[in-house]
Amino acid sequence: MKTPLEIRNQIYEYLLSTKHTKVDFHNENPEFTPYWPSHQRHVYHFHPAILVANRQINHEAGHILRENLFVKLMTNAPQYGFGLVSQGLPVVAEDDSASRVTYSATEITLILGTDTLHHPPSILLFAGDDMNIFCRMLLRSNLSRHFQSSLSIVMRGVALTRTSIWKLLEPFRRLHSMASVSITGQIEDEYKSNLIAEMSKQAPGNYTVVQGIQNAMKEGDQAASIHDFSIAISKFKRAWEDNKDWYWTHHVTTAILGNAILDEDHFNTTFVPTRLAIGTKLAITYLKLENHSQAYEWIKNALMNTWPCHQGAGDRPRVAAYASIYSIAAQASEGLGLVKRAVEEMKEAVRHDPGDSKLATELLRLERKIQSGDGDL
Repeated sequence: MKTPLEIRNQIYEYLLSTKHTKVDFHNENPEFTPYWPSHQRHVYHFHPAILVANRQINHEAGHILRENLFVKLMTNAPQYGFGLVSQGLPVVAEDDSASRVTYSATEITLILGTDTLHHPPSILLFAGDDMNIFCRMLLRSNLSRHFQSSLSIVMRGVALTRTSIWKLLEPFRRLHSMASVSITGQIEDEYKSNLIAEMSKQAPGNYTVVQGIQNAMKEGDQAASIHDFSIAISKFKRAWEDNKDWYWTHHVTTAILGNAILDEDHFNTTFVPTRLAIGTKLAITYLKLENHSQAYEWIKNALMNTWPCHQGAGDRPRVAAYASIYSIAAQASEGLGLVKRAVEEMKEAVRHDPGDSKLATELLRLERKIQSGDGDL
């Protein structure tokens, strides 16, 4: 082949690596999911057909697929595999096609209840990059429906680096209440024992979960204060997802967070304002990055998900919060060149807090901007 090897490798990357074949459905935008905890946000469009073009290409490109650190999940409950997919796990292959893949870095066997692994079992293949999603879905689905489950994790790649092992195994620390856990492979005994203990511990109580969410928010605030916005966004999104887990437990008959199911008052006084606060923090952070589209999506989502429980003109903190939200939305709209929309949102901000002179001044500025002909792009 006349194309230089360096260029060929770049082509292989674009066709076979998770980094370049990943297609985002929502462009990281948060979605409004009042009854289901998540939706699939991305898929992978691999092009493995290139591997059968000739032996040289197969030799040169095959390692890229292996570097994706694919994970093969085998379970005794086909409906459980379907549940993971419907909840948001981006599956690369299923059942027969998944069973033919021989280069997975990790094999997971999940037994629900006291049953055994059926033959043939239900098999899913997903990218190691999505192990965190898998563990979150496992937490939501497994512990809310099956209280006696066993998990076997086999690390297969002899060339797995310490970083790769950490990437694949650390997400399992999110789990708890597993009846039985085994981990095999070239892993340090101390690390293995510690991880198994984490996965076998009892479910955290509500106070522990709330503290974890608040701590993540504080860490995000600290990162934002020193302009480390990427870390701030990561911390805020972690808090958002943890709070989202908590939200879901309010809508199912069995709580994920142990035995204490959230009552309506606890739900409205803790979850709702926390969600509002996280969405606002994310929007403000994206505004500082001048990413107006993301800022608008986050502030809109926070507003949509909290409005029914948080309306009340007689509560000064809530009034100020909603005025601030509409003001942030107006800033994002203006940044997107949608000045007319920004005016309407600023009007809402003034309506919620008519005594705030700064809001009134901003509204006047936006209205004059339209009158001067410097309106929507």
